Amino acid sequence: PMMLDYILITLASNTNPLTVELINFKGICDSLGIYLYWQTASEVNNYGFYLEKSIDAEHWSTVTFIPGNGNSNAIINYSASDFNPSSNNNYYRLKQIDYDGVVTYSHIITVSCKQNSFDQENITPIYFDNGDVEFELLGLIEKEYNLQIVNVLGQPIANKTIKLQSNSQFIKFDLNFASGVYYISMNTSNEVITKSFVITK
Repeated sequence: PMMLDYILITLASNTNPLTVELINFKGICDSLGIYLYWQTASEVNNYGFYLEKSIDAEHWSTVTFIPGNGNSNAIINYSASDFNPSSNNNYYRLKQIDYDGVVTYSHIITVSCKQNSFDQENITPIYFDNGDVEFELLGLIEKEYNLQIVNVLGQPIANKTIKLQSNSQFIKFDLNFASGVYYISMNTSNEVITKSFVITK
């Protein structure tokens, strides 16, 4: 799957049962690789996170280290990128470490970036000064597609279901987007392609 639904995970150890409360952990394929992000609702003595990956969910390697925020009761956003994903399934987990050296692991998520019969080149964003965005859809089979736009936290911004009548069609979102990075996913019954785009004002 390209994205995973909301999950609630508590990273815990025997000595500190509520070290980190993880409320979101997702991954999205884009043109550069796989973009991963997660949120914590609370942190206690959190030194940071090692983002780990695997191609078989058994043997793990470190992608990067992201420093934690020590102690917090506010929602904190984290992100990292894997620029060398496998063309098949990619498995990710968070290895969280406390300042006292205690290590705990998150739930494992799976992200696949398999090539589909359509790809990112079929979707071209066209920007307007007021923050609206129009997408030109090229070279696609005339059938029904679902379009979803999400922000960098994976929160849905807009959804549209369309039925293409030709192999070139324009779809506009009149949303007055704020500046930032967004992702548009185009889905059929058995395929998904995701492309990032940036709004600057």
